[in-house]
Amino acid sequence: MIWLVIVMSKLLLSKPYSKYPVSGLSQWAQTTNASLGHPKIDIPTNVKFDEKGDAKIDLDMSSMMGGKDDGSFAWIAYGTTRSDWHKTKFIKTYPKEKEI
Repeated sequence: MIWLVIVMSKLLLSKPYSKYPVSGLSQWAQTTNASLGHPKIDIPTNVKFDEKGDAKIDLDMSSMMGGKDDGSFAWIAYGTTRSDWHKTKFIKTYPKEKEI
């Protein structure tokens, strides 16, 4: 049965607006009493902005530096990307929008 999930997942990625992959995955989930949904992702970084717009990035290093080679260290880039988007890229991309 796992091969069916892999095939349906690939179909869903290659044809996201087709009803057939979604229908197939839904039928498989009903048949096997599985639940479909978004995975819960705990983001180990927190970005806060002060009134000047300066960013403070807090990282949970214990979850990123546990000797794992699973890509957890990439969350550092997530925090810096959010900060950069807030400071400069939003204004350049949407010059007519006002900041909140």
